[in-house]
Amino acid sequence: SKCSYPTESIIPVPCESFDSLLSSLSSSILDSAALPIENSLAGTIHRNYDLLLKYPNVSIVGEIDFRVRHCLLAPKGTQSITELNTILSH
Repeated sequence: SKCSYPTESIIPVPCESFDSLLSSLSSSILDSAALPIENSLAGTIHRNYDLLLKYPNVSIVGEIDFRVRHCLLAPKGTQSITELNTILSH
């Protein structure tokens, strides 16, 4: 959000989950929030649509479109991707 609105005075607040983010927004702990609704790899994030139904006093007021770049991390000293046996993702 801060990158999309560089002139705004935005203070990033970490949340443990999307549910806690919407709960904080619903109870006015937060003024606004950015919540992913869909992405180009996985499509629609249905869980977040369901969470929006759980918090009826929260509504979508805008859209931010940005590219997410994923990086592959490996233990220090790894020279080649062929050395990796297992890759985990979120």
